[in-house]
Amino acid sequence: MKKIGVITCKDYPDFQKDEQLLSLALPAVGLEAEPVIWENAAQGQHDLSPYSLLVFRSCWNYHYHQAAFDAWLNDLEVQALPVWNPVSLVRWNLNKRYLLQLQAAGITIVPTHFSEPSELDWVSQAQAQNWQDYVIKPIVSAWGANTYRVSREELPGLEAKIRPQAQTVGLMLQPFVPQIAEGEWSLVYYKTPEGQRFSHAFVKRPALGAFLSHEEFGASWAPAEAAPFMFETAEQALSILPGDWLYARIDGVVVGQQFWIMELEVFEPSLYLAADPGAPGRLAQALATRLA
Repeated sequence: MKKIGVITCKDYPDFQKDEQLLSLALPAVGLEAEPVIWENAAQGQHDLSPYSLLVFRSCWNYHYHQAAFDAWLNDLEVQALPVWNPVSLVRWNLNKRYLLQLQAAGITIVPTHFSEPSELDWVSQAQAQNWQDYVIKPIVSAWGANTYRVSREELPGLEAKIRPQAQTVGLMLQPFVPQIAEGEWSLVYYKTPEGQRFSHAFVKRPALGAFLSHEEFGASWAPAEAAPFMFETAEQALSILPGDWLYARIDGVVVGQQFWIMELEVFEPSLYLAADPGAPGRLAQALATRLA
């Protein structure tokens, strides 16, 4: 039985919910999985040679160790190890400026202004957008870290709190979209050499009075059936991806009859495999095709 390495981190060293379900589905396609803590691998403490391929999963602390993680990505490229999704695509996805590529292709995204680290006065840039309610977050981040919802009047008071991120990675300035209370939609796709395939969809709803749709912040989730216009937008976004991929999660919010893209995640998204009984098996089959 071939072995795959599932990339985790010291903060989440063991298989999370998705990986637990995936590991149960893998033997049916002749595979088994082991966790690979990226920090240990980066320090040469975990031999990667036994693995037929590696797959990024719960390496969710990377944004706190950007230099070390970037150096390890370099090592993976030098070693030419089979990694899914590929390192080049991960690098593209780490920087949320990729949203501008989607917008340039005519895909509707949540309105976003990027404030670069060299641009010191992000507050004035935000005020120039003339929104009343804002979401401010780092360009490189995960899990809602250093993400704030503030009113127009509260913008100056946030400056000192988010200054380290503003001066290092830059900020994303967005209007708060009230439809998020109705749910953040996610559509999950897998891709094999034969083509891409929709797997399942789910919707996450923030806790009452909150705005982040993460379970860690009290959000709930449920399986859901996406509307045709959502599939159309999601698949337009997938067509922008620069290179091959194995898994993708398209996140967005429904505004009227439009699906506004919030993120196109091809690095370490939670896939919520529990949303559909067949989802773990479909991912296992997709992984197996990359070893054929």
